[in-house]
Amino acid sequence: MTMSTRGRVVIPKPVRDRAGLRAGDTVTLQLVGDAIEVRRTASPPVVSFHHDADGFYAWLDRHAPDGFFLVVGKNTLHRAGLCVHFGNTTREALCATRLDDLLGVAASRGIEPRRCRHCVARGLSDDDAAHAWFARTPQEYPKPGP
Repeated sequence: MTMSTRGRVVIPKPVRDRAGLRAGDTVTLQLVGDAIEVRRTASPPVVSFHHDADGFYAWLDRHAPDGFFLVVGKNTLHRAGLCVHFGNTTREALCATRLDDLLGVAASRGIEPRRCRHCVARGLSDDDAAHAWFARTPQEYPKPGP
């Protein structure tokens, strides 16, 4: 493992694979003798920030470029770290590391997310699910449940 000056720890892929870790997972590192024990910790799949610019920007820093956020009210879906604009931080932002989790919460609230044109122009990601969602036309957007 290596640690950056900002406190970011890089866990080698073989260790991530053995521990069953995926991008976006929250982990706890515990020093046990000369070893470091890595444990996955539970975190909510979708986090809401409203009138909390510091919390929102901290989330973006931790989850770029793997995270997604939805600006409620404008109903625009963005990719963390790739979007050049994310508007007014006084609006509620729903944030998640997994697109399906975020879309599920949006649907449960009756929100029909639309793609951010700036994120689409930047190509978004190598994540197949995210790429497929952002590649849809507005007619193909998922409709919220009853």
